[in-house]
Amino acid sequence: MKSTSLPKKVACVGAGIIGSSWALLFAMKGVEVFVYDADRASLERSKTKIKEMLSSLVGNGVLTARSAVPVLSRISPTDDLKGISQVDYVQESVTENLAVKVKALREIECEVSETSIIASSTSGLSISALQRGLRHPERSLVVHPFNPPHLIPLVELVPSEKTSERTVAAARRFMKGLGREPILVKKQLPGLAANRIQAAIFREVLNLLNDGVVGMEDLEKVFTAGLGIRLAVMGQFTTFSLATGEGGLGTYFECYGPHSSSILKTMETWTEPPRSAKAKAVAGEKELPVLSMGHEEALRWRDAKLIKLTRSLGYLS
Repeated sequence: MKSTSLPKKVACVGAGIIGSSWALLFAMKGVEVFVYDADRASLERSKTKIKEMLSSLVGNGVLTARSAVPVLSRISPTDDLKGISQVDYVQESVTENLAVKVKALREIECEVSETSIIASSTSGLSISALQRGLRHPERSLVVHPFNPPHLIPLVELVPSEKTSERTVAAARRFMKGLGREPILVKKQLPGLAANRIQAAIFREVLNLLNDGVVGMEDLEKVFTAGLGIRLAVMGQFTTFSLATGEGGLGTYFECYGPHSSSILKTMETWTEPPRSAKAKAVAGEKELPVLSMGHEEALRWRDAKLIKLTRSLGYLS
């Protein structure tokens, strides 16, 4: 579905998994997309990946074979950076390396107009560091998606002090127009917001596995049959507020605060996973039913589940 509020032309710089998924999302919304990568082999792999993702959308009833044809026609791969000169918005998704990204952003800025927004998909690098050497840092920011971007609606917007309010507002409108759910991360922290929460959860999952409290497959069920279902429809604040009756969070802190504190006191605070925890996780990985399918089949399974879930939540029409 095309929206008149969206830029007419955008570029994806970096043709990896994230860049390819971004490209598909943009094209699905009627936007003309240029996918740039200096490596022609990466561009070929990107074409294949985009076709596979598009096929999954058709197979799961999101698109018809007929409606998928124009989507693919809107995506133009190029190994010449000058090919992106006419775009209104650039989504950079090159290797998660500061030096590589800084160089890429500088090269992008030299090609696009001074009014084009330049966004980075980085999952944790500082936007202030990424802006080094840019002539117009005010039109750049982090726009961090979740894998795969064409299915997961959450997007983190992270500006620096140099990023203009106009840029942030335009990026927010664009993401909203794409059917994404943008949130504003007001401070630059490693891991932004969602990945910080995810890191804390993963640490405790590893602790429970390492200490022999719960097996790996059962730990997966904690999410797939419990927390994940509930958190798919409401956040942690709403969850705890509803759990305590009409008193809300005030009642939660009064009644359950001491219990929560007693739990937190028993949790580990390491910043590097113990070798034993890593070894147990790696050893049990292939025994998990989904992962035992093999990587490609597991990805297809994942995408099919995500499509059903996001459609039921109203994020994917």
